[in-house]
Amino acid sequence: MTGLQSKPEIPSHWELAYTDKLASHMVQQFRRATGLLADGESPIILANVGIETLCEADWMVNIMVRAYKNQIILENIDAIHLSERAQMESKFLPASDAIPTGTSPLQDIAEPAVIVDRSGGYSDMNNVDHLAHSLHAGLTAGAKGNWQTSEALYNMDADTKGVINMSPVWFQQARHGGTAIPEVSAAMRTESAQQWLSSIWDEAAIQSGALAIMHPEMYCSGLQTMVKLGEFAEEIGDTCMTAILAQWPSVYNVGSLMVNRASPFHIDRFGRPQWFDLLVTFGTYSDLYFLLPTLGLTLQYCPGTVIAMSGKMIEHGVGQTDGDRAVLA
Repeated sequence: MTGLQSKPEIPSHWELAYTDKLASHMVQQFRRATGLLADGESPIILANVGIETLCEADWMVNIMVRAYKNQIILENIDAIHLSERAQMESKFLPASDAIPTGTSPLQDIAEPAVIVDRSGGYSDMNNVDHLAHSLHAGLTAGAKGNWQTSEALYNMDADTKGVINMSPVWFQQARHGGTAIPEVSAAMRTESAQQWLSSIWDEAAIQSGALAIMHPEMYCSGLQTMVKLGEFAEEIGDTCMTAILAQWPSVYNVGSLMVNRASPFHIDRFGRPQWFDLLVTFGTYSDLYFLLPTLGLTLQYCPGTVIAMSGKMIEHGVGQTDGDRAVLA
């Protein structure tokens, strides 16, 4: 966890420019609290950021400072070997069998923590509880094939359920190769989706700030990607894409909202092992756990939990709950 690397020039009218200012503030606060702040470094002045947003950002920083000071080493886990194994096996095995469960000892962690491998190369911030072995069979059932669309994974008694993917620029499904042109996702072309963007700025900016603390290289790569996409949109004359990019508040170029859905054990097919996924869960439910069988760990997954992890490296799964739950990833 270090300071930010070189960043591109973000158009001043973009929401992402305000996100970057808040993220820079969060990084500075984190460095100050952990003794990493350089002598004489000027404080970052924030304008047009509400006091409530600032308080929420500082609260997130405080949680991350507590986690940083509470590092848990998994002596039986080697992130490099895990990465190579995940990339090889995910090409051939179904989701539920992609990575066998690990042999690391179970641990109870009541406070926020950074979980690292024996070399300190992998981190995951959360509270850790007992591994629920009995849940494995229930999660794995129905994981074969296209499990993302399986009705068995949804809480069919819930009034609202489903998955929606939002992106200012991505390749539409089944369109790939050298001739495909990235487009605004269908969900983002609606007026309600654009109103939703405005309403989640605080959350998206704070999540981006958390990523800037945990993974500054990935944060800066995200900024550079968004700026390049803006240049691309102007080159092809896509006014819709240009407008959505100006409103987009996150360094991640895709957001997925999953409502009342369980996930069988799996590793993510796309992305890179060194990239972090950020998962935020909210709703009205209890007694839910985020399972990491590869590490031999279970994370308490109560509303408001934020998990940062490499979904490409680590097998993970989540069961059903009786209440209403949504996850923003």
